[in-house]
Amino acid sequence: MPTVTRAELKEVLGIAEGECIDQFRSRCDEAVSRYLDITITGYQQRERVERVVAKIGAQNPDLVDLNLPAHEHILKKLVLDRHAKQREKRGLTCSRSKAHTRRGANRSKRPNAVTSARRLDTRPARDHPCSEVEEASPPTPAESRSQSPEVPTSSMVTQEARSTRLPRASRHPGSQTSPATSHDSVPTHRESSSTERDHSVLQFLDTVVPSLRWLAQSFIAFGFHDEETIIGVAQQPRDTVVRIIEDFQKRYNGDPENDTKITPLQAVMLVEAFKFYRDKGRG
Repeated sequence: MPTVTRAELKEVLGIAEGECIDQFRSRCDEAVSRYLDITITGYQQRERVERVVAKIGAQNPDLVDLNLPAHEHILKKLVLDRHAKQREKRGLTCSRSKAHTRRGANRSKRPNAVTSARRLDTRPARDHPCSEVEEASPPTPAESRSQSPEVPTSSMVTQEARSTRLPRASRHPGSQTSPATSHDSVPTHRESSSTERDHSVLQFLDTVVPSLRWLAQSFIAFGFHDEETIIGVAQQPRDTVVRIIEDFQKRYNGDPENDTKITPLQAVMLVEAFKFYRDKGRG
């Protein structure tokens, strides 16, 4: 979660510089520490975050109007930011998942930086608040029912897996999806093409840990229509891949309908996923 700057508070809420901003942040810190569970991230207690936002809005009617989307957004962002900083001070950082540890043992060491003018944030994962690593929400109930308990990584794809029907991934992590069924009225040749496309994109996004499959629809809309396109991008020079991912991140984060944003760390992980995809193909 990016830090909410003083300039943002001044611009959106109209808070004066200096002591007023410090007092407002102090009141937010007090509400966050009182109502949120510090042992888990803000994204794991969204209902509590909403209640804290409502309380702060009620306590500061002269500054906050929750009927304005911009006010609600900046306040929610501030609550998540202050909660992440409180967790960081307590040393409650995220531990790598077992799956990530196993994957790291078999992969070559990642470069420390993206050496281009369009440099992405390449700080080690421990420097980022936990909320950035855990931002991807778990699959919705509809997705969980329609897919197998464990999705194979791209290095384990078989011909049988390619023919498996998968549901469309939602544009937002929290939205509901409708799995494709054998009763669809779409012609068979179009059905197969769409299924194969969705399957290839989901397989690619699942190579990132935690999975970024919630980006699938936006990924396809951006131009990653099938496996051939993904392979084609993976074979490009690293600077080209970085530029493509930066453009995708900018477009996705600029869409006001996307509540969950792509973090700098997730953008770097997407670049590395293309490198892994290319190396897998050569192997």
